[in-house]
Amino acid sequence: MLRIVSTYNPADWDTYVERNLESWRKHLDAELVIYHEGAPPDMPDLELRQWEEIPGAAEFVEQASEFPPACGRFGPNYDYNYDAAKFSRKVFAQLDAAEESGDYLIWLDSDVEVHRDIDEPLIQELLCGMPMARYERPGYHTETGVVIYDLRQCEQFFQAWRAIYENRRIYCLPKGWHDCWTLDFVVSQLGLATSNLTRGGRDFSTGQALEVVSDSVLGAYLRHDKGMRKYA
Repeated sequence: MLRIVSTYNPADWDTYVERNLESWRKHLDAELVIYHEGAPPDMPDLELRQWEEIPGAAEFVEQASEFPPACGRFGPNYDYNYDAAKFSRKVFAQLDAAEESGDYLIWLDSDVEVHRDIDEPLIQELLCGMPMARYERPGYHTETGVVIYDLRQCEQFFQAWRAIYENRRIYCLPKGWHDCWTLDFVVSQLGLATSNLTRGGRDFSTGQALEVVSDSVLGAYLRHDKGMRKYA
């Protein structure tokens, strides 16, 4: 069984989120689990879950919101790398969805539009028998707009990922506190072998373009409108 999980900002519903979720319903033969805050969207055939009901999620964000650096705020400056409050929403949604039985879990950012059918055999091919498929960016952090998990092999990963939020160890990470940095930290700590979806031979510390999804196998299946492109 294939499960897709995501969250979204209600303010962006009319701009791009509704359109993208419609594309998921059309092209993904999967259970679609969408975490929302506030009023649920008008899509009765989706599995809608209140984000605030995830154990520990609201408490973490509430505490982080009282500590300006955990919101990426350093005086008048903002650094998204340290905005644990904002990006923890993605992590808690994945942790919650991974609690249930199943074969494969895919995280998709809500700014991803799917334009071609994606099925389980393709997911198996991308995983290459490994517990996770991700877009590695050597010299930088993983692109987590699209992450694929084999749930039957990821129990230890999700336990360790949850732990650094529950025990607040996240604030000891030197490079950053958003979901990309924490995912990379746990993968490294566990020595977890993962399938790299990024086209080989690129070192992102040299300033190469950080966009990797369009330049991969999945580029033929979906589009990730990162940054301001989602509003175009």
